[in-house]
Amino acid sequence: MAGLRRWASFLLLAAGLFLGLRLLHVGLPLVSPQVPAAPRRLADPALARRYTGFSAWLPFYRPAKLGARPVEVVVTHRPDPALHVVWRGERFLVLDQRRRAPSPPAAARPLAGRPGAVEWQEGAVRRAQLRAGDLVIDVATDLELADLERLVASLTPVERLR
Repeated sequence: MAGLRRWASFLLLAAGLFLGLRLLHVGLPLVSPQVPAAPRRLADPALARRYTGFSAWLPFYRPAKLGARPVEVVVTHRPDPALHVVWRGERFLVLDQRRRAPSPPAAARPLAGRPGAVEWQEGAVRRAQLRAGDLVIDVATDLELADLERLVASLTPVERLR
């Protein structure tokens, strides 16, 4: 009987500790806005500045094959704030924006239409990387090279698109 009491007190203590930590995990970002929460889905890329400290850059030119609106807009905070914007239609486009990013591969070639932008191919996916002020923007898509060049050349802060 004493062993059963020990297990019951252990389970109560463990459950109380779990609930306390869960409340802290969920409640702290609500009480203290400077504490970043888990990845956050946004309804509109224009809200990114509030959570990342930088404005989202979106392409003015978007082929109809991508769809009308992004299907996914996610902000992450670890290790640094980053914005992940995805379009998925007949074709796809992924824009990753952050202050730091790995260097492009040595096989990367200059991309026409935007100084400093480079592009390379990984299987069926075309990739591009460019700097926009203090941001690094990584682009991944299955569009043709001409569409990628036009899309990268049209990247603009979201405030200017409105």
